[in-house]
Amino acid sequence: MNHALIIGGSKGLGKETVDAYSRAGWSVSSVSRGEQSFPPATSVTPWKADISKQTDVQNVIPSIISSSGNPKAVIVCQRFRSEQEDWDGELQSSITGVKYVMDALCKIPTFNDSSVVFVSSVNAKLISRQVSLSYHVAKAALNQMIRYYAVKLGARGIRVNSVSPGTFVKPSTKEAYQNNSELGELMREVIPLGRLCEASEVISTIMFLTSAASSFITAQDIVIDGGVGALYPEALARELFSL
Repeated sequence: MNHALIIGGSKGLGKETVDAYSRAGWSVSSVSRGEQSFPPATSVTPWKADISKQTDVQNVIPSIISSSGNPKAVIVCQRFRSEQEDWDGELQSSITGVKYVMDALCKIPTFNDSSVVFVSSVNAKLISRQVSLSYHVAKAALNQMIRYYAVKLGARGIRVNSVSPGTFVKPSTKEAYQNNSELGELMREVIPLGRLCEASEVISTIMFLTSAASSFITAQDIVIDGGVGALYPEALARELFSL
């Protein structure tokens, strides 16, 4: 049975990614600093660790591999959550913590022939006024990290890529979009594909990048935005306001 190591698997996209790999028949190790609960019948093993703490990472990664074997897929869904700007907290969790994970994996001689996927964001390149500076900087740094590790680990048969979603609908946010039909309709008008992205479509891209179908793809960031990033903002404004 293939083994997937998922960092940040307790909530949001991380939780849904854990569920998707489990349904696909993978053995899953889900790491989170909070408590996790999974049905007894699933192939998911929860592990508690705060990846922003080096000692936690140095303890949990060898334990996971000793218990479940080397992961064929490593997915980093780590998301720093704060209601206000926290520069140090964001960078420690989203960048330094990820480095701790990668460093711990690299120290294991048998960790080879695997695929690593970081979940980044379109905000690695584009600016959203309502999003903090630290989030933008962290995601941009994450995209550079995938290129660095792809080059460093290529000889070990390890591929490293990232996905950068735009806005996507999760089960927890679906009702909000349904209740705000004006916002949903505006977004459908703006996005070239004419609809909102589903979380399952982000996960499908992640699973593609950890499959044999992507065996020669590494050091790449896959943008999942329905084509909206290709639009010229001035032309879009003129179209929306019939100017």
